[in-house]
This record gives sequence, structure tokens and C-alpha cells, in this order.
Amino acid sequence: MAAKRERGPGAEAHRPDPPREALPGPGEREATTLRERDGSERARDATVRGAGAQLSCTVAVAEGAPPEHLFRQLVAAHLAGAGRIVLEEPHGLSNETRAIAATFQRRSGLYNRIAEAPGVLLLEEGEPRSGEPPEDLLERMFATARDMQRAAGARLGPEPRGELRELDRLDDEVDRDAWLVERALTRQLDAARARDPSGGAEADPLSPLLVARALERVADHAVTLGENAERLSECPVPEPVVAALRAYHGQALDYLASAFEVALAPEVDRANELIDTGEALLAAHATLTERFLVRAETPGLSPIAAAGLGLVLRSIDRTVAYAQDIAQVGLDRAIAGGLVLGGAAPHDARAVPRRVPARLGGPDDGPDRTGLEAELVG
Repeated sequence: MAAKRERGPGAEAHRPDPPREALPGPGEREATTLRERDGSERARDATVRGAGAQLSCTVAVAEGAPPEHLFRQLVAAHLAGAGRIVLEEPHGLSNETRAIAATFQRRSGLYNRIAEAPGVLLLEEGEPRSGEPPEDLLERMFATARDMQRAAGARLGPEPRGELRELDRLDDEVDRDAWLVERALTRQLDAARARDPSGGAEADPLSPLLVARALERVADHAVTLGENAERLSECPVPEPVVAALRAYHGQALDYLASAFEVALAPEVDRANELIDTGEALLAAHATLTERFLVRAETPGLSPIAAAGLGLVLRSIDRTVAYAQDIAQVGLDRAIAGGLVLGGAAPHDARAVPRRVPARLGGPDDGPDRTGLEAELVG
């Protein structure tokens, strides 16, 4: 999950759309105020399509943070069902922030309306593409993923065909539909809770499901790791190699514990840091593989031992990847906790925060964890 979001703001040279005022449409025209952190207000006219209140989220651009952090937070707000996303940058919007926002617009295919004030950028949901049934989205995802696999497999032949960039483009399409599926399910759950508050208005059934599936895979790889480690122990393997494997596995276990902790107690910065750590650990897998297997820096390693070593490294790598998915759940929950209904400011009695329970899957009697507060005043 997490790794698939990383290509968003990467190295692609994407020129952002020029900032523009939201043009009036057939719906009701209302004055929208973007409230800056210094307390000043700048009125902007914007058209809010659709009836009723919509969920809003403010994403603060942290000074000096990697661009990937902002992109992840924008995707998390999208998955949580935000109809409005307000980006705030204390010292004015940078070109990098605008570029990331434009990349997110393009990849989500949903937020196609922009209004801008000094230090503030408003993304607004346009055409309700997210209204497509999840079943239709899944069918399209399956067809695209199957075609991608066929195209990728064809490159195993003597004459590779097709551009790799085309696979990247199709991968973006699969990501877009996957985001829409999760967004649609989140909105369906919100609607169900609104109709039947007795079921627990603050319950969060999607996050426990995602964490449970990741932990199930972690357990599966524990079995695989044990079996391959047992076979490897029967082969002569240099002690430095065994020590490196133990160290890598220990780092993976520590990472898993930290990822689970942030899923239980969501916090944006901590989750982003852990996702970055996961990327570093995944890169370590490639480094160790190249060192021990590709460059053959372990003389005397038998083919059977080499195969076992590769399988052990793969199981540790997959454990890290699933732990990274758990950390991503923590980021998604932290962002979802900052959504508010309507355009109300946090201090306004009309603002209804979507609380994130301290315990996965159920309500909490403790203090509110609203996370990032929306400051868009309608």
C-alpha cells in the first residue's frame, strides 16, 4: 500500500495547473473564507457543488518535510472521503507544494477545482466519479492488472515490446480505482452510521480489517522464514552472513512493533517517519541480496545455501512491507481524525469532527483525537 503511493511526487517533471478562482456553476454560490494561521481572513467566492455538508480536511505543509509526506497525507484525506482539502504553508505556497497538489489532482482524477489565497490552497471535489459502484471499479482493476501482467511477461522474450512508461501509467490507473474503492466503502460506512447511530458512530471497521490482513501475512511469512532458516542452518554459512540476517530480522521486528503502535495511536508525523523507515529497510533487502548473492561475496556458499539465504531475505523483506502497510493505516486514521463536516471552523458549534477511536474498531471514552483541524469557514 505505502510503496505504491511513493511514485506520486517523485522525480516526474509535472507543471502544476496555474492557480485559478473556482468558477461559479449551476449550484448555489456562497462566500468561502480561507482562514490563515495568523488570524487574518481573505474572502474567496467559490461554488460548492452538491447539497448538504461535506467533509473537509486541513493539511499543514511541514517545513523541511520530504514531498512524499504531503502526497501521502493528500491521499489519506481522499481515502477518508474529504470533499474539500485545504493545504496550508506558513510562509507562502512553494512551487513544490503546488506541483505535488497538481500531481495528486491528476492521479486522483477527482479534485479538479482550485482556489488559492496567500499560504493556502483549496482542493475541491469536482465530478462525483467516486459514485461508481465498487464492483465496477474492481472489474476494471482486474482487467487492467491482468493486461499489465501480460505486457510485463512479454518482456521475458527475446524482443521486449512496449514502453515501461506505459506500465507506470496503467499502474496509476489501478491506484486511482483502488483509492476510489476505499473512499466509496468509507462513505457507505459513514452513511450507515448516520442512519443507525446505535451501531457506534465512531467505529472504524476498515482499519482493523487492513491491519488484520497485514498481520495474517506477517504470520504466514514467519512460518516460511522458520522453515527456510531451518534448512539454511543445515548448510555451512559464514558467521558474518548469519549475523547480518539476525540484525536485519531484528530491525524488522522492531519496525513491526512501532508500526502497530502508530496504528493504535495515530499521529501524522510519526506515521510518515515510519513509512520512510520502511522504505529504508526495503532498500536494505536489495543491498543484502546484491552483497551476498549477486556479487558472490560469500565464497564457499553452496547453491542450496544460496537459495535458502534468498528465501530468508525475502520473508524478512515481506514482513517489513506488511508492517509498512500497518504504518500506512496509522497515517490514514490520523488524517481521517481531522475531517470536519461542512465548512465550519473547529471552534464553531457546527463543526462535527470525525473522531478516531483510540482502539481500532470501536469507540473510546478518552479525549478526542481530531488530528488536523479544518479551518475552512463557510
